[in-house]
Amino acid sequence: MNAAVSTVLLVDDDPATLKHFRRILEREPALRVATAGNAVEGLARAREIHPDLIVSDYQMPEMDGFEFCRRVKTDAELAGSLFVLLSG
Repeated sequence: MNAAVSTVLLVDDDPATLKHFRRILEREPALRVATAGNAVEGLARAREIHPDLIVSDYQMPEMDGFEFCRRVKTDAELAGSLFVLLSG
């Protein structure tokens, strides 16, 4: 039996933070990890890959994490994605 694979989208404008979280999560074989460098890119990437979970920074340029979450949750195709908002 094959284990289910879940897709996680990490969104943060700090490349070091993205690298750190990606390195940790990729140790889990049941996770497929994608990244985006800001919320605008994250929204486009989410629409492309339909992640099971989005982990996003709160404070980002152009669109903050709350607005990003609101847009994800009002998009019918993404509304079922779990969303975690992080703050430094």
